[in-house]
Amino acid sequence: MKNFKYTLLGVILVSALILSACGDISGQYTQLPSPFGSSTVSNSSDPTASAPDLVTPDDSGIENLKIEYKNDELVRVSDFIPDVVIDIKYASADNFTGGRIYNFNDAYLRYGTVIKLKKACDTLRSQGYRLLIWDAFRPQSAQFTLYENASEADRAFLADPKVKSQHSAGRTVDVSMVTLDGSVVEMPTGFDDFTSKSDRDYSDVSAESGKNSDILEKALEDAGFTGYQKEWWHYTDSDKYGFDDIETVKLINKGKNEYIADCDEYISLRSKPDSASEVICRINKGERLKPLSWGNKYIRVQYKTYVGYVSVDYLK
Repeated sequence: MKNFKYTLLGVILVSALILSACGDISGQYTQLPSPFGSSTVSNSSDPTASAPDLVTPDDSGIENLKIEYKNDELVRVSDFIPDVVIDIKYASADNFTGGRIYNFNDAYLRYGTVIKLKKACDTLRSQGYRLLIWDAFRPQSAQFTLYENASEADRAFLADPKVKSQHSAGRTVDVSMVTLDGSVVEMPTGFDDFTSKSDRDYSDVSAESGKNSDILEKALEDAGFTGYQKEWWHYTDSDKYGFDDIETVKLINKGKNEYIADCDEYISLRSKPDSASEVICRINKGERLKPLSWGNKYIRVQYKTYVGYVSVDYLK
């Protein structure tokens, strides 16, 4: 029995030496960094149990990458309809206020709305026309600016911002047409013409402009849009979307085709637009990301062969 005690004591001492050689086993470990830095935390459980794989992906397989979208995602129209003509009037002084309302020049709509718009564009293209977009997604703050700068008479053409414009839901678009080579097509009026000539009664405009408006209207209505009686250029998707998830879009204002990770070391690409969601991979400082859709605090991006969400606070 005495020899057994000495043997057991020896085993314990040797084990202690081996463990001390392996490092601290007190439960302290360096956790994988929270979004943009690292910290040491205490955890008595297995430190690898909740640790995501942060291996940086390579470029292989990008050519075969298939990206799926949900209908309610806010996307850039030209990413899906390359030949659409974009002339955002509120990004210039060419509107009824005489001033610039937005600081972005691209057209953004819900993905489901863009798919319908693409169908209308295909129809128009077969008839020798291309779609011209004057306005699409409109931040709610911009709607207040428009309304405040409109006369009482002109406000009859604008949605009360307290009620909210469907432009701010990303499902309404203001459009016209050009020929396939970009030449001007005669239409009843220009944009923001708040007169009786802008309505859908074409008896007071030229026959040519009335005919062209009918072509535009049929293509859009057949694709699932409804026209606004007072404005021949105004169409709304028959499918409804809410406002809250895109009401305060910020980075959209830069209108970039790519963003750069702007952080101390790296940022986390997450599975959902939530800081508590699963980390897909690490994106090192300075890496380039392709935006896919926009939201309030997170942007859905493509990083090499990975697709996920990153915080707008760490992009430039």
